Amino acid sequence: MKLKIPKYEMADVLNMMAFKGISEEDIKTMKELGILREHYYRSNSAIFKAGEITEELGIVIKGRVIVENVDYWGSKSVLSSALPGKVFGETYALSGHKLMIDARATEPTIVFLLNAQHIMSGKYNSYPWHLQMLKNLLLLSSRRSLTLSLHIFYIKPKKIRERVSYYLSGLASSMGTTEFDIPFNREQFADYLNVDRTALSKELSNMQNEGLIEFKKNHFKLLELDHEELT
Repeated sequence: MKLKIPKYEMADVLNMMAFKGISEEDIKTMKELGILREHYYRSNSAIFKAGEITEELGIVIKGRVIVENVDYWGSKSVLSSALPGKVFGETYALSGHKLMIDARATEPTIVFLLNAQHIMSGKYNSYPWHLQMLKNLLLLSSRRSLTLSLHIFYIKPKKIRERVSYYLSGLASSMGTTEFDIPFNREQFADYLNVDRTALSKELSNMQNEGLIEFKKNHFKLLELDHEELT
């Protein structure tokens, strides 16, 4: 059976934060030098595994990647979902620390693997794209710190409704719209918020019945409260 490898446009790649200020010719050069590798992953294929050491960070070009922690007893905790343009594994690639996460493709996915250690080494200082890539890595690292801080903020409340409200409100604020798709299916959403899936589904239904939200699968719309009904 012939593989259906997703296609992408280089123009979309050049618009990604990881390649800000980088040209198509620069990307070609990095591939020739072995700093950048393009890899196709089947659905449910492992990209990074906990316990390994990696010098490479992943940049999703097409498809989707789930980053999760799996404990000794097999319990999963979803940390993030990476869509095209998003980066994963950068903290470990930059620090050299053993991976404490698993990263896997949830659908046919194309990933660019960038060797962060080679970029940081100074070996390629003479190349015109080197300084810009360093700046991009610094920006990506700071974004990761923010993402982790937000995750902690979302799961801090004890009540499921508060966790859902904080997350959806935060997403609406960052996207500038009250109608959007979340990057999780229901099971992944429950894992991300660290709650029971059945309890989450029940709370979402309650919020919809109360006129707070509308949703279908992973598509959500936040609704304004009818203040006349509250008075």
